[in-house]
Amino acid sequence: SSEVVLSPETFEIKGISKEKISANSMKVSFELQCSAGISKVRYISGLTAQDFAYEYDGSEDSVYEVLTAGSRWSYDEENPGDPIEMYLYPEEVDYILFAVGVDTEGRFTKLAKYTFQPVE
Repeated sequence: SSEVVLSPETFEIKGISKEKISANSMKVSFELQCSAGISKVRYISGLTAQDFAYEYDGSEDSVYEVLTAGSRWSYDEENPGDPIEMYLYPEEVDYILFAVGVDTEGRFTKLAKYTFQPVE
């Protein structure tokens, strides 16, 4: 079944660190801690608002559809608590991470959205 697992505190970003790679790039690392029962985290990261508007018509519903029904190449997948890395190119712009959790029965959580500001 693909019904949504309702959990108000599904995700929490832990241990975020930023490392300057060059004058115009930065690596952001963090973990997504999940509520009990989540076995996998599917995510799409590194989108800017402009990318989001272009690739997903600015619709969170279409992002959710890709994360729950899209092909495996359309998203990244990790175990809860595994490190996630985003490579950002700091031009005064925000970057977006979208994620859903998948429980052991294959049901999905609500969509979580986080915004990162790459410039300190």
